[in-house]
Amino acid sequence: LDYIQQEMKDRTSKILTNLKANLEGEFAVTNMKVLQEASPPSRPSEPNRPSKVFFFTLLGFFLSSSLVVVSEFSNQRVRIEKDIPMSYGLPFLGYIPFSSEFHKNKDKKHRKSVGHNNVSLVQSVSENPILADAIANVRTHILFSMPYEKSKVIMLTSAIPNEGKTTVATLLAISLASMGRKILLVDADIRRPTLHTYLDVPNAKGLTDFLIGNISFEEAVIAIPGTSAKVTTGGQPSPNPTELLASERFKEFLEKALLEYDRIVIDVAPVLYIPDGLIVAKHVHSGVLICGSGMIDKKAVKVVKSKFDAVGHSLIGVIINRADYAKEGYRYKYLYAYRNYYSEKKGVESSGLKT
Repeated sequence: LDYIQQEMKDRTSKILTNLKANLEGEFAVTNMKVLQEASPPSRPSEPNRPSKVFFFTLLGFFLSSSLVVVSEFSNQRVRIEKDIPMSYGLPFLGYIPFSSEFHKNKDKKHRKSVGHNNVSLVQSVSENPILADAIANVRTHILFSMPYEKSKVIMLTSAIPNEGKTTVATLLAISLASMGRKILLVDADIRRPTLHTYLDVPNAKGLTDFLIGNISFEEAVIAIPGTSAKVTTGGQPSPNPTELLASERFKEFLEKALLEYDRIVIDVAPVLYIPDGLIVAKHVHSGVLICGSGMIDKKAVKVVKSKFDAVGHSLIGVIINRADYAKEGYRYKYLYAYRNYYSEKKGVESSGLKT
């Protein structure tokens, strides 16, 4: 019994001693043994920078690639040749590159207000060999798309406004005139005639005046400065353009023009919601659709084609206007390479309008 009491006293004393040491921050476990000394690590265990950099780089690559693929497939606008489905049956006739000169010179009032000289489109084209070669390529496609007898009267239109149909019509007329042909350019967009602003010619009298019987055919035709081509401007905007274009006077105008000119190029109002182009189509040999790059949906192109098919005057092809080779070089990779190659001054003379 004495032994048990002594053992209990010793243990109680030890417990009290340990509690006192613990309260003083000097507690030590007496029944622990050091098996091996701990050595500090040579490098941190986390984060593993090389593996994480590789992982997130790979993840970023796949995410960006997926974004580009989704963007390409979801974008239904016409930008390049392959955006015109083969099922539409519309041949591709070429690209016309974007040129800031057209937008600077389009509005004569704007040019005067900002201090620009009245530089016509003819002069602008003569200073841009890349543009001249592009329109020469389009011209070749159009001329070889059908016999001469079926391409004497060419109509150019677009689906919506501001796609550049007037620009391309003017360029085509100038290019055709450079081949020694007698060319007449006609502004049949009499709802809002603007062709005269590109050529820096007066618009006091034009097609509208002839159609209502105020002037003769000879008075409706004026010369284009800097080229052998002639032009009939739109005249004053008409309140009833559809009726005027459907009249016998318009048919008479084209018959007289065919007696004096080798080819007639007609600029017509956009046709997606306006019937003017469908009316003019009945009097022409060829119809060409102008698509501003990235401006019009593929479905709208299909609708326009179906409209012309319904009246029995199908379009012969599509021209993509305002193709920005520099900004979207990956889309126009071959044309962009062509532009860079021929823009270098290596003793090779660039061709002009007669190319």
